[in-house]
Amino acid sequence: MPSRLLVSFRRLSLNPTRSSLCRTLATVVPDSSAATSSKPSSPEWQTRPPRKLTAKERAIPGRVKLEAETPDGHLRPHLGIKVNPNHGLYGFFRQVRNDDGTMRYETLEEKHRTNDWSGRPWMASELRRKSFKDLHTLWYVLARERNLLATQKHEARRQAIDVSVFTNINMRNMRCRKSMARIKQVLNERRLAYEAAVELHKEGVTPEQLEAAEAESVDARLAQRGDPGMLESEPSQPEAQKV
Repeated sequence: MPSRLLVSFRRLSLNPTRSSLCRTLATVVPDSSAATSSKPSSPEWQTRPPRKLTAKERAIPGRVKLEAETPDGHLRPHLGIKVNPNHGLYGFFRQVRNDDGTMRYETLEEKHRTNDWSGRPWMASELRRKSFKDLHTLWYVLARERNLLATQKHEARRQAIDVSVFTNINMRNMRCRKSMARIKQVLNERRLAYEAAVELHKEGVTPEQLEAAEAESVDARLAQRGDPGMLESEPSQPEAQKV
């Protein structure tokens, strides 16, 4: 086998007499300097042009490299502005007492086995005993708790935390919603009672007439049931005649 690698296809022609129609398909000839040089020659490939930056890469600047002398902490000095500790925005976070007695705010609470299952929503029978002022105050307390739970849910979503597994936000929110719905129910009952009283006043019905009508209806129901206590309290016919 010769040292020079020569791969070629024979000339093909339609007419052997006409050499002008002949065509060479492929010919590979190695570099002559490869035999004399001791270093292997690298193939000369066609170099591609540099890739153009995309619109996103052109819009985003390069990463800022901080110097080694950059001090730790805040780069801007504290302005020393006093903040009201009782600001309303602090109501969106749960205030927890540390072991040393200091207070701190938590943006996310984990599930607790005891405290999360000890409470329950307000019952309608309990809310009917409250005044309008108490119901108004309780409504805003529940609204504040729902805002706090919504803040914790947003923070859990930002940290990719499963709310239904690691927290009890959904269950607490359900209790608040039930209590608020029952407050609306009690207020609606009072509104209907007030409207009925206004209609009776327009008709000219007095409170004494209402009490008498109510007493008669109670007596009629007891007599219809055949209550023994009611029958014994009534005097017999001969005794009534003697009196």
